[in-house]
Amino acid sequence: DKGKVERTIRNLAEEFVDLFFVFPQWFNDKCIEEWKDWFNEKRFHRGVKDYPANLYKC
Repeated sequence: DKGKVERTIRNLAEEFVDLFFVFPQWFNDKCIEEWKDWFNEKRFHRGVKDYPANLYKC
């Protein structure tokens, strides 16, 4: 829904884009891939009761 899309954009701004401007040397293809994996697999997500995604795998 629209709220989830808006929240995703806000998360990207707060947790990724802001850091890019402060620490541009951190960002290359490997770092971006690592951040994406962390965001999707290890980060605690409030929408799923603060559990990382790997707890939901069978």
